[in-house]
Amino acid sequence: MANQTTAYFLAALCLLLLVAKDAEARHQRLVPAMFVFGDSTVDVGNNNRLRSSRAAKANFPHYGIDFPRSTPTGRFSNGFNTADLLAQFLGFPMSPPAYLSLSGRTLRSQMYKGLNFASGGSGLGDNTGRLFGEVIPMSLQLDYFASVVEHMTKLSGSRKTASLLCESVFFISTGSNDIFEYSVTRGDDSEFLRGLVVTYKRYITVRSSKPYGNLHGVR
Repeated sequence: MANQTTAYFLAALCLLLLVAKDAEARHQRLVPAMFVFGDSTVDVGNNNRLRSSRAAKANFPHYGIDFPRSTPTGRFSNGFNTADLLAQFLGFPMSPPAYLSLSGRTLRSQMYKGLNFASGGSGLGDNTGRLFGEVIPMSLQLDYFASVVEHMTKLSGSRKTASLLCESVFFISTGSNDIFEYSVTRGDDSEFLRGLVVTYKRYITVRSSKPYGNLHGVR
């Protein structure tokens, strides 16, 4: 009987250790940093910093009503957005902060953990989003990232910077605004697409764009 009780105790102890280990693993970051680019599906507040009164913004109620403390942060959602959910899966509490919300010491400390460059209303094309007055197009988001990498390299050296970036996750969510504004921004698309496919056909993977049939503008 004593042996049986000891066996049950050891089994329960092992189970508790496994549960504790699993809980600990859930809070460990799977990657050192996460960098986010895109549109309103992943914007966490960059558009809050844009000066134009026509800029697409979500820093007012009832945006964020399901976010902690019901705070409208600039996310175009009622709570966490896609970037937050991926970040939580990777072991972060939420998406990296908006790049434009940081400067100086806070930027230097955060850039090694990741940054969010996304801008609501933006797209792959530089003309996309002009209906909103001001957005951060993908080209400018990449310029911001390049300046961060340059800053990292000066502080930590090229080898350490390259190692960090190689192990990091880069999340891009964009394209729907380009489709939505196609009639405004289109040019000679056939030639552009032909060159794109020929050059990058080994690397292109098309998943889907977000559904936009529920937007008032397309009804």
